[in-house]
Amino acid sequence: MYIERDADNPSRRPVFKKKGNRCIIYPENAVVAKSIERRVRSRSVQTNVACDFIIQINETTFHVHKVPMALRSGYINRLAFQRTSTGETASGIRIDNVPGGYKIFELVVKFCYCYGMKVELTAPNIAPLYCAANFLEMSDDLEAGNLIEKTEHFLSFVIFSSWKHTIRILKSWA
Repeated sequence: MYIERDADNPSRRPVFKKKGNRCIIYPENAVVAKSIERRVRSRSVQTNVACDFIIQINETTFHVHKVPMALRSGYINRLAFQRTSTGETASGIRIDNVPGGYKIFELVVKFCYCYGMKVELTAPNIAPLYCAANFLEMSDDLEAGNLIEKTEHFLSFVIFSSWKHTIRILKSWA
């Protein structure tokens, strides 16, 4: 299953096409990222604008943009815009208990950026991604079509419609 967006007309709603057990998501209205540069314990989103926020997930550091992350995650929004004792907002946060760890958080980062990066949903990554989306409070209250809704749709229409995929997802968490 693929979810596609028209780059010329971002207001166009998703078009669903069945194709195996995969889903690619293009969120709308965000900073366009070209890629994520990977180093041993560091990830940097590559765009035309310098990153202004650091998120530490266990031992891995993500250099991202505060606004795209905070727009889609209630949890990150609260932490990112919390005033310090000097009256400034944070330039970075540490989150050690994200379900799925840094690998799943990298998918969350990709989701938060528009058009430039694809998020591929598969049976092995859907359960931790769904848990991470709930943990990070990525609900439709913040934005229609946020990550919780996307993962729920994938679970409902692709995974739970097939015993083979349902068993595969359960085994991936064993």
